[in-house]
Amino acid sequence: MPANDPPIVVGVDGSEGSIAAARWAAAVAVKLDTALHLLYALPSIGRNLTESAAAIAAAAMSYQHDAVAMLLQEAAEAVRADHPALSISTEALDIPVDEALIEASRDARLVVLGGDGVTPAVALLVGSTTVSVATHARCPVVVWRGEQMPDDGRAVVVGFDFTPAAQNALNNAFMVAGCLGAPLRVVYSWPMRTPVAPVSIPFLIDWEALEAAEWGRLADAVNRANKRYPEVSAEFRIEPTSPAKALLGRRTDAQLLVVGTRGRNIVTSALLGSTSMNLLQHSRVPVMICGP
Repeated sequence: MPANDPPIVVGVDGSEGSIAAARWAAAVAVKLDTALHLLYALPSIGRNLTESAAAIAAAAMSYQHDAVAMLLQEAAEAVRADHPALSISTEALDIPVDEALIEASRDARLVVLGGDGVTPAVALLVGSTTVSVATHARCPVVVWRGEQMPDDGRAVVVGFDFTPAAQNALNNAFMVAGCLGAPLRVVYSWPMRTPVAPVSIPFLIDWEALEAAEWGRLADAVNRANKRYPEVSAEFRIEPTSPAKALLGRRTDAQLLVVGTRGRNIVTSALLGSTSMNLLQHSRVPVMICGP
């Protein structure tokens, strides 16, 4: 493997979720023929904590910091048990974990972190490593959930809406589906009977022609991307509902949900309930978030 080949970076903190995320990322790294980099950094204690809560959080951080070598070794051993030949490196940094992962994303293929459910209140009031990294990373970010490892039996599902972020999400979804040998399902959310531009007499709109035009646009976009990954079996559909509902409705037969984000800040994401935030709150399978 070339020395400059971008690795998959995983944030680890000793929790079962982070070790499971590292094992999932390792399986993907093997498929992508790249290295795995396990990164530990200082956890965030959040904001607006009471004095006692802050003291407890600080004590937990101190213990975790003292045990960092053991935490990284445990994660590396779990990964090596699955993939003995995989190239694995470890690193510990004395900076907040969101800053560390965002910086690492500049030279990474993917950033992966285990994630509990993220609520708007958490994102707005105390901050969220998951939301911060997903918002500001320079490469796709995978928030790992669930129990199963990557396989070729379930689909990669991607949301698409013709924006630059969605185009990047589509390209990355094809890439991952190709390396996993999985089918790809492209979902375009387009609530019917909603004009794509202002009109003065809505009841005179030829809705069938408009829908046919949308199907044509979607087919062109998917086919262009498919030419780069001809081995991927891709299907696409239009869903007459919101993007989050359309994607979550496909999660039962999906191994990964992929979505683009426009890079909104944490407060905006929490207040507006974006598609990315909805998936972070409700998905029980890994979610890949791609910026523009």
